[in-house]
Amino acid sequence: MNLQKADDSNLNALISGSEQPLAVLFKATWCGPSKNFRRLVEKEANRNTGSYKFLEVDIDDSPEMTKEHNIRATPTLIVFEKGRHPRQLIGSKPENELTNFLR
Repeated sequence: MNLQKADDSNLNALISGSEQPLAVLFKATWCGPSKNFRRLVEKEANRNTGSYKFLEVDIDDSPEMTKEHNIRATPTLIVFEKGRHPRQLIGSKPENELTNFLR
């Protein structure tokens, strides 16, 4: 399962229109930790079919969403439930920490 790409033009609509929780990965293509963490998030997406919808946002291509969601470091994973983001994970984390965060 690939992560669905989102950007300034559609992220807020995807968040507000989702019935299930969204896990949104804010990343940068030039960031080594983002590349490594993205692989773990994609692996988790394959395990969590149906529990979450997984999206990715490139911070360089989406400056408005980066600013609106106060992204100050990459990677940052935010979980949106019912349009709100009650939880976030900042920085590349080990697989077990990511798994626990999404449980």
